[in-house]
Amino acid sequence: MVSSQKCGEPFAVLLHHDLDWEPVRVQEQMLRRDLIPPIGDIVLDGTEAHWLMGCFKSTEWRR
Repeated sequence: MVSSQKCGEPFAVLLHHDLDWEPVRVQEQMLRRDLIPPIGDIVLDGTEAHWLMGCFKSTEWRR
């Protein structure tokens, strides 16, 4: 998985091998619904969701 977020953007771009590396826009609030949240047509497992939340938390100051 790869997460990339430009300064000032409210969303990040997620690249995931399960999606054939096609970019998907995600926002932090998408991760707060369930323990295993759906994002678009994919479902992240708990480890992936926690990793992505860590990415959002560590870049919060840039938004």
